Amino acid sequence: MKWFLMSLERDDVEIFILEENGQAVGQIRLTYWYDELVIGYSIDRACRGRHLGQRLVELMEVTLQRDDELRKDGEYFVAYVQKDNIVSRRVFQVLGYAEEEQRKWIKYVKKMVGG
Repeated sequence: MKWFLMSLERDDVEIFILEENGQAVGQIRLTYWYDELVIGYSIDRACRGRHLGQRLVELMEVTLQRDDELRKDGEYFVAYVQKDNIVSRRVFQVLGYAEEEQRKWIKYVKKMVGG
């Protein structure tokens, strides 16, 4: 809770909630890092297995491509995924992100289009 409240106060972080029929089913966090828009997301355990993670990331991409103010100076979508998180890795693979293997993570990068 402390982390969440602090994040809401930061200028370099935006948090969005995905709702389905008025119920929160997931969240996505966007952190601005120079020309990168770093994505972190999670889906409620009870709602997993329905491709909501993929839908959530797609919605974030579309929103950012259309909203210059929200996008700020971002040119690249970036996500860091633990190597053993096969489901999240698949989300970024399906959405066309390039993979860069790092020591503990896989870095996914996609150049933003439009805007």
